[in-house]
Amino acid sequence: MSGASDSPGEVSPHAAPEQQIVEHIAASDVLDVASGLAEVPVDHLIEHGRELPLVGTLVSLGRIGYHVRDYFTRKLMTFYRQLATTPEPQLIAFVQRLRDDGDLNRAGEMLLEVLDKATTAEKAHLLGQLYSYCIVTGVPWADCERMSEMITMAYVDDLRYFQRVRRDGIGETGDEVEHLLALGYLVREKKKFGDRIMEQVRPTLSTYGEHLSAAFAN
Repeated sequence: MSGASDSPGEVSPHAAPEQQIVEHIAASDVLDVASGLAEVPVDHLIEHGRELPLVGTLVSLGRIGYHVRDYFTRKLMTFYRQLATTPEPQLIAFVQRLRDDGDLNRAGEMLLEVLDKATTAEKAHLLGQLYSYCIVTGVPWADCERMSEMITMAYVDDLRYFQRVRRDGIGETGDEVEHLLALGYLVREKKKFGDRIMEQVRPTLSTYGEHLSAAFAN
């Protein structure tokens, strides 16, 4: 792979941003910093992430403006802070699998896009939880990609509702419920009664909702 080291945990500062952002998932120096920030308030993460080669590369290429550098850095470090709790062998295996399958650049492009679209550090936190969950449980990359988009597309208040509501406490309707249904977090199951198919009134978690609920609970 051009511009990036083949050694686990080592990332060339000259690699493309798409390579850097994914390979940093298994980079010990980045995750050591992120792990040490577990109790640091989100607003104070910026100074620790400014020197990441990725941030400088994005600014120099015009991928992010200098005036939004700190805003993106805060989201990036929040994301990596969640991944720092994942066992290192699994992180290395995940990145290697993307590299072997030829998906590393695609994954990097998607990750740069969803972090850019994440309107708050809170969403970046949830994205980190999702990635950690997918890496540990072996959820297919395509499903992880779809769920990343689901996070960025949801209103923050709807995500908070989703995190706190019990499975048996999901409302039959309401703004949060309707929005989560539209995005695929919830589903109204259909059952057949003789020749008739009836849609249940009360929603339940979709397959993606099950994964996201488990990810956010960690």
